[in-house]
Amino acid sequence: MNKKNRTPAILLMILLALFTLHFTQYQFHWIKLKPLEGYYIDAEKDKFSWNGWFAGTYQESQDKYLNDHFGFRSFFIRLNHQWRFSFFNKVKTQWVVVGKENYLYEENYIKAWYGDDFIGQDSIEQRMYKLKMLQDTLNQLEKRIIVVLAPGKGSFYPEYIPDNLHKERGTTNIDVYRQYIEKWNINCIDFNRYFIDNKEKSPYPLYPQYGIHWSYYGMCLAADSMVRYVEKINNIDMPNMYWETVKMSQPKKMMPIFQKR
Repeated sequence: MNKKNRTPAILLMILLALFTLHFTQYQFHWIKLKPLEGYYIDAEKDKFSWNGWFAGTYQESQDKYLNDHFGFRSFFIRLNHQWRFSFFNKVKTQWVVVGKENYLYEENYIKAWYGDDFIGQDSIEQRMYKLKMLQDTLNQLEKRIIVVLAPGKGSFYPEYIPDNLHKERGTTNIDVYRQYIEKWNINCIDFNRYFIDNKEKSPYPLYPQYGIHWSYYGMCLAADSMVRYVEKINNIDMPNMYWETVKMSQPKKMMPIFQKR
């Protein structure tokens, strides 16, 4: 058999080997892979039933299950995402925007910064009026309610928002919420303002470059602040957070794919 005739057989053997590798990984997980991180829900395996079979719901659920559990899934998802980001500066994750110097944003935080999601002065006033009534009622029962204004990466890093999304800022929800919080003396912790005020003062990043949410360090600061605020307004003592060291690591172009057993 000459080389030309052997080519189809070799390609067929390679395809069969890849299929076997994929199938055995799906069945036995003989290579330990680093699981995906972040929030996601894998489809669960549905039980077979004749009613589901003839209705087509069983086939549909199996299709979703196999799509979420095929062999080497986490590896190929990471490879696809990294390839798109490294060569085309695009992010496969839904609602994530690549800003200047590769700062990543969730689209909703950019909308919040520019006021694109503004729900209206009257709507916010009604909400805060009800909240004020609720706070006064709970105070009489010696209970407390606290409003927490969360930070957003759009307001924290507006300088890295891509030029094609730049526009004139309108009225924002958080600015109007602040007006009524101050007007009616509503219990509030404003982490949005705190993060911005400490942007240059913080010894560690409050927002990571490649993350769309606050850093773990920023999250711990917020949790500690909420505990201390509750202690203050209730005049009580609660278990407090503490840490002795902060570990820093540099982002990597490709996340670790394999995990040690």
